[in-house]
Amino acid sequence: MEQRRLCGPGDGLRQRQAREGVLEHVIVHELVHLLESSNSKRRHYDDGVDPRYRQMDMMDAIPSGAGIIAEPGNESSAAHWGELMTNTALQWGAKGIVINGGLRDSLQILDVGFPAFRKYHSPLTATYRWNIDSFDIPIKVSNVTIEPGDYVLGDIDGVLIIPQAIIQEVVEQTVAVATKEDVVRASLQDGGNIRELFEEYKVF
Repeated sequence: MEQRRLCGPGDGLRQRQAREGVLEHVIVHELVHLLESSNSKRRHYDDGVDPRYRQMDMMDAIPSGAGIIAEPGNESSAAHWGELMTNTALQWGAKGIVINGGLRDSLQILDVGFPAFRKYHSPLTATYRWNIDSFDIPIKVSNVTIEPGDYVLGDIDGVLIIPQAIIQEVVEQTVAVATKEDVVRASLQDGGNIRELFEEYKVF
């Protein structure tokens, strides 16, 4: 799966009529491979405790091999993820993050090869502006409901959420379609006729 493009699983979700799996409003930053999700959300509050302790609690709860999905609500000025959180996440074996909000320290994050999808960039810290409310819970990003344990797949075209219950079916459909596309692509590059190829393979 890690070598396949996002469009293959997207076609698989389409065949399941699961259009709600596409995070249409999350702008991509770098590549995320297939991984399980660990969700968190933030809200504005101040309980007198340094909010960075809550961030550490969330980081401690990240399972190895998981991706992080963060929903900061309507906050649109601060960065909700940065370099030190990235390096901490890497220590715990996290594979990437999708934030429906802000990112900072972008060059440093690129340098360590941590895949990060974000909505915007900001130099402002979220500390004392917006704090982590809860984590490892179902969340809704745009019109997509994401459960802990669902799968995240992303590349330069966007982000897909694949429900855990149908992951095997989507993988099988993706492999079947991609195999046909490989044949059609090779044939087209060798001068094949797309109409004839479509009649045989039904991909275009």
